[in-house]
Amino acid sequence: MNDRPYWQFRLSHLFYLTTLSAVAAAIAVAFGPGSLLISNGLIVAWLNWCGALEPLQRGQRQMILLGLAWNVFLVSLALPSVHVFGPVAGWGAAWWAFIGPLEEIRKGEIQKPALLWYLGINLANALIVLLPLLMWRLRRGGGQWLSAALCLAMIFPWSVGWQTSMLPGYYVWCAGFYLALLALPIRTNTLAGMAVLAAVMGVASEWNYLLASN
Repeated sequence: MNDRPYWQFRLSHLFYLTTLSAVAAAIAVAFGPGSLLISNGLIVAWLNWCGALEPLQRGQRQMILLGLAWNVFLVSLALPSVHVFGPVAGWGAAWWAFIGPLEEIRKGEIQKPALLWYLGINLANALIVLLPLLMWRLRRGGGQWLSAALCLAMIFPWSVGWQTSMLPGYYVWCAGFYLALLALPIRTNTLAGMAVLAAVMGVASEWNYLLASN
């Protein structure tokens, strides 16, 4: 049963939207523009939960959006995404996110919090790769668990640029997740999970930045 409220524009929605936008702007001033990826993602998720995006979340429109999200993700793999002694393409960054934790585990360094962050990145990449499967499941009335997992996991990609200067491919990569979020209806527990995870990732990013600065 869908627990999202029926969408009808009210003054309360305008108040909530302006409040969320003001909070996002304040966070950006305090912690940098990189935080806007998470803040804007949560605003879109809230609009999604309210039902404002419902026309995009059924029938052919939904399939087109999800197909576009998948193709945007594939394009991002070929674009420069991060600078490490030179530009690194998206596929190289994805490979490092996969192989890096394995190297740390091989060395016995399994207590590092960054391992969980890499796990989230890999989960997000795996789930967006599986978008064609999700589209197939949605056509048959399923896919709710897979949709919720993807919405939660996309917080990890949006957290990468919190304190790090990124290249265009990274933002194209993030755009693929935004498109998927537009097309996938979310429930209250998913929205709450995204908000909690975003707060945790924001605190972790600031903590790592402060540790690196000292």
